[in-house]
Amino acid sequence: MSSASKVINEFVLTVCVVLSLLLFAFFMLQPEDVIFSPLIATETNVRSSGEEQIAQSKTPGLSIPVNEVSSKSNPTKPSERSIKVPAKTERQVAEVQPEPVDLSIEENVEEKISEAINLVDSQNWLAAEKILHDVLKASPDNEAALVELAMLHILDKNDPDGALPFIKRALSVNSENEAMIGELLGVLAEKGRSEEAGQFLISLSEETESNANLDYGIAQALIKTGSKEKALEYMERAVSDKDGFQRDDIEEQLGDLYYETGRVDLAIDSWKKTLERQAEYLNSHPEDRGVVEEHNLAVRLKYLTAQIDVGDQTSLEAAEEELQAIEKLAPTNPMVNAIREALRQRISTL
Repeated sequence: MSSASKVINEFVLTVCVVLSLLLFAFFMLQPEDVIFSPLIATETNVRSSGEEQIAQSKTPGLSIPVNEVSSKSNPTKPSERSIKVPAKTERQVAEVQPEPVDLSIEENVEEKISEAINLVDSQNWLAAEKILHDVLKASPDNEAALVELAMLHILDKNDPDGALPFIKRALSVNSENEAMIGELLGVLAEKGRSEEAGQFLISLSEETESNANLDYGIAQALIKTGSKEKALEYMERAVSDKDGFQRDDIEEQLGDLYYETGRVDLAIDSWKKTLERQAEYLNSHPEDRGVVEEHNLAVRLKYLTAQIDVGDQTSLEAAEEELQAIEKLAPTNPMVNAIREALRQRISTL
């Protein structure tokens, strides 16, 4: 045998011996409790603190040892992690389960809402927000929780857009909620979206029983978009609903719409009713005299202007009498002087 052949044979023999040793070492050192799942293998990563477990699902069809996580990230012994369980249970561990409803919240909704309000008052609105969301999980149509979340977004988070879903849900629960109607109108008006507010409230009125609050809100949205004729229809409905709420100034606003749409006689009647209501209010609330009289003057000036616009002898005589009374109350008011001149010119044309 040549020297070259001898060297080759020795090399091949050495390689075989090394491979044999490697195979032997592999099988001798392999742990006995390695699990190969024929279905879906999962890997559970346990934090070193032991407070949280995160189950992650591996790609179906791959055979991956359950104890594949290194000892650096997982101090748990392999024998403790390689517990043989049915495949179904393994899959359930990996799945994200829906968060169960806290029955204690469902049974104590009012207390939880009060707790949230107290937290907001103490500037801890993050904790309050979590409680309110938990309340909605237990009671999705809870109006109080929806209102509080809406106001939390507006006042505490400065996030009016985030408030809109809660405002709309609250109104879907109770379309008479005056505060939420006002917030909807305000938030959308600031963004130039009053038309959207009107469309939402109109659709709500078609789905629920009509009420004065809702009709008034629709009228306000339509006024913002310049649809005063349509707004007048809803304002009249709001005023005529005697069983619903009655704003102190609703007759006045109806008069404004009448005047702006050319119905001067009807405007005069509405403003006259406003003045009568103000007088009744002042009799029972004398402490508010200053505020009431200031508002009263504004309405009387509009009433006087409308009388001059009518322009007949009776109306002008009534305007002259009204103007004399107003001059005693506000002799330095610039509007009074302007109306006095307008009245003088109108009388001269008779």
